[in-house]
Amino acid sequence: MISSWDKYRFNWRLLWILIVCYVPGLLAIAYLSDKVFGSFTISYVAFGVWIFSILVLWIRAIFFTCPRCGQSFFSRGWTSNGFARECFHCGLPKWAEPDRSTIQK
Repeated sequence: MISSWDKYRFNWRLLWILIVCYVPGLLAIAYLSDKVFGSFTISYVAFGVWIFSILVLWIRAIFFTCPRCGQSFFSRGWTSNGFARECFHCGLPKWAEPDRSTIQK
């Protein structure tokens, strides 16, 4: 079974891969689109999908729910901190597995 922290780590890694590969990836897609189809339409679609994917992964990472209390780990109300070391609500340390008796369903 995959833990919540493994999903969180996967989302952040995929997000950074998409960000780092953005410019070279789109340049390659634009080049291939121009050579194969003679148009940049495919690269415009790829640009939109790429940006949308980055946005979705960023939102999923920022609004990660705490494995213990089930509330947002990095934010409370209007206050948020993406670098928080513990849950804003229950104080669970980042990367710690919660006790099985305290998990909210």
